[in-house]
Amino acid sequence: MPIFVASLYYSLSLFPVQFSPENPSFACDLAPRMAEKSKILVIGGTGYIGKFIVEASAKAGHPTFALVRDSTLSDPSKSSIIESFKSSGVTLLQGDLYDHESLVKAIKQVDVVISTVGSAQLGDQGRIIAAIKEAGSVKRFFPSEFGNDVDRTSAVEPAKTAFATKAQIRRAVEAEGIPHTYVSSNFFAGYFLPTLSQPGVTAPPRDKVIILGDGNPKEAPVPVNVILSICHAVFVKGDQTKFEIEPSFGVEASALYPDVNYTTVDEYLNHPKFARMAAKSKILIIGGTGYIGKSIVEASAKADHPTFALVRDSTLSDPSKSSIIDGFKSSGVTLLQGDLYDHESLVKAIKQVDVVISTVGSAQLGDQGRIIAAIKEAGNVKRFFPSEFGNDVDRTSAVEPAKTAFATKAQIRRAVEAEGIPHTYVSSNFFAGYFLPTLSQPGVTAPPRDKVIILGDGNPKAIFNKEDDIATYTIKAVDDPRTLNKILYIRPPANIYSFNELVSLWEKKIGKTLERIYVAEEQVLKNIQGNPKFARMAEKSKILIIGGTGYIGKFIVEASAKAGHPTFALVRDSTLSNPSKSSIIDSFKSAGVTFLHGDLYDHESLVKAIKQVDVVISTVGHAQLGDQGRIIAAIKEAGNVKRFFPSEFGNDVDRTSAVEPAKTAFATKAQIRRAVEAEGIPHTYVSSNFFAGYFLPTLSQPGATAPPRDKVIILGDGNPKAIFNKEDDIATYTIKAVDDPRTLNKILYIRAPANIYSFNELVSLWEKKIGKTLERIYVPEEQVLKNIQGKLNNFTLSIMCIKSPVPINVVLSISHAVFVKGDQTNFEIKPSFGVEASALYPDVKYTTVDEYLNQFV
Repeated sequence: MPIFVASLYYSLSLFPVQFSPENPSFACDLAPRMAEKSKILVIGGTGYIGKFIVEASAKAGHPTFALVRDSTLSDPSKSSIIESFKSSGVTLLQGDLYDHESLVKAIKQVDVVISTVGSAQLGDQGRIIAAIKEAGSVKRFFPSEFGNDVDRTSAVEPAKTAFATKAQIRRAVEAEGIPHTYVSSNFFAGYFLPTLSQPGVTAPPRDKVIILGDGNPKEAPVPVNVILSICHAVFVKGDQTKFEIEPSFGVEASALYPDVNYTTVDEYLNHPKFARMAAKSKILIIGGTGYIGKSIVEASAKADHPTFALVRDSTLSDPSKSSIIDGFKSSGVTLLQGDLYDHESLVKAIKQVDVVISTVGSAQLGDQGRIIAAIKEAGNVKRFFPSEFGNDVDRTSAVEPAKTAFATKAQIRRAVEAEGIPHTYVSSNFFAGYFLPTLSQPGVTAPPRDKVIILGDGNPKAIFNKEDDIATYTIKAVDDPRTLNKILYIRPPANIYSFNELVSLWEKKIGKTLERIYVAEEQVLKNIQGNPKFARMAEKSKILIIGGTGYIGKFIVEASAKAGHPTFALVRDSTLSNPSKSSIIDSFKSAGVTFLHGDLYDHESLVKAIKQVDVVISTVGHAQLGDQGRIIAAIKEAGNVKRFFPSEFGNDVDRTSAVEPAKTAFATKAQIRRAVEAEGIPHTYVSSNFFAGYFLPTLSQPGATAPPRDKVIILGDGNPKAIFNKEDDIATYTIKAVDDPRTLNKILYIRAPANIYSFNELVSLWEKKIGKTLERIYVPEEQVLKNIQGKLNNFTLSIMCIKSPVPINVVLSISHAVFVKGDQTNFEIKPSFGVEASALYPDVKYTTVDEYLNQFV
């Protein structure tokens, strides 16, 4: 134990005691001698030095008490400390430094109070002094010091203020006549020796060392000024040793207790955890809070590597990740805030380490090119481990969809090699935690007890490795020259089993023979092709959505992924780092969507993205409609697109009587249609009519946030029919059309029969639901047109609750085309130009208007 901790307890003994676990009489003498030893209360016992004090007290045979708050007892990050206290026989007294009654109650049970509160609470020790005075039973008080002698210091700010606070507490203790001991423990070895007091590092120096007084402290980051001011007092002014200890005020611990075998600095620096740390590579894990990532981080820290984890701000504030983050902190892992999609933060993080290990998930495999670029720019990386942790992707006969994922990993390998980056690829084979708990049985949560499905004949050998073993082997390879530019295969002999052998082993364990159901390869392949969960993605078009994080775009992306299409979303860097888009991005990742970095206004990135897919769906917003000419140009250059869906998702713009400003927007869409046709690009135009989410929640009432309950404004006479489709149904129909030859070069009209209502019919349906008749206010076409032009009279303004006529004219002009002119239903769909979605795909269970309105009743 630390010398000052041991010395502290010798100073408390009522008589000299030779104690050590090796002393044969120690255990048998412990119980009777506990009664002769002071009862000690430690306040702040779960803190840095506090936990050592508590442990030393218990080990020395003192009846030991720790004051703990309720919040500490329920804090996961403190659980291991609390458990160790319990196992050492420590009594936990629930109370709080700021609850005088609980403090007095605790102090009355003991003889000695030791405060180990942190710097923020030093001044609050006056509360302990007051409680000690009221309790009246304390034989000795040790205030929280454990550093320099604060009465003999030349410290500058900010240490000066902290030391002054400690000195004030000394004076208060003395003024109250409380028996006391102040512990001047000088430097904590654990704070300073692991780095030789070098600012901003995690291991002792191997190349250069900053020496205060002769060196240059500018390399220290701002927060280190507190440490620097203490170091100045010690290393420059010599505060710890420049005075003689006079018997009038002090005694020296090692002289008082020469039998304590303290750890010397020499011995401390030999400790493998610290001395060898500097000789070990500094490792950065990207994706460290993921499935295999957390095991890699833990293995690195456990192996005494200076370990860093790149984490996003959103991860640090994510409750589901808090236990992982706390585990990292308690293991001494350094958290570097950054993002795979923020090049500057990536380079900055990589420059601090020697080795980079990527453990990103499947959705981000292709984005490891960003790590490669950052490694090249940083120029200091000795080894890169890309995210693999599965089969050897250069030696595979996988079919889709695994084939595509493996191909992406192989592409990353080639990119690493092309850049000449030192590397190791880890072929870890199966994660035991994925497969063994169910013996690879689909749809179950436990190993089989009756029958077992075996793919093929069950004879090929597979390898099942526990995740923490995979992590251990990976970290072992980091500094091993034998693994440089090689594939590290994890094939422990005892983990290699055929499916038949695995089942036999399980049967032996449960004492029962299972029915073995063999599935021939031909059937396995059919299952892959036919099961929606394992749909053969190679037979489905690869789809790129441009504008996928927008209003309708996100529904299209989700529908594509759900339908088993290899789905790609073109995203800008700014989108990936935008907090308002984080939930959408995360949902895309969890759905297996691949992000392609690019921009509508970056032709090269656009062509590169389009070359990877079969179908392009544009869902760009109103402001970018005209810029879709850029997509057309990129499609032409790429030369591989089988179908293009330009951004429409509204009225049929070739069959409209819209007035301005809708007229211009519709004309822009029509121009894009003509450009697509002129270039001979295979296409489908989607006329989805009204978004239910835009119109039904308010029954198209301008300025409202809920359906009307008293009166309703109806444009025109309320008789033309309109169509209201739920956004996810629009997306489903759109994706259904992608590979359907019946929709090629046609307009896909989404006219679900149960969603076609006139305004009057819609109001009647709503009245029926709420059991009330509304006042219907009809606005004739002439007035509607005036309103669109901005000539709103006071009556119209009042009934429409509009503060400004400008924004509403766009909505009004579209509503005029639909509700007054009947543009969505006033023509027949001819086979020469269009098809109707609900007739093509009768299996789609769409949401009806009737069903949709139920949520607002």
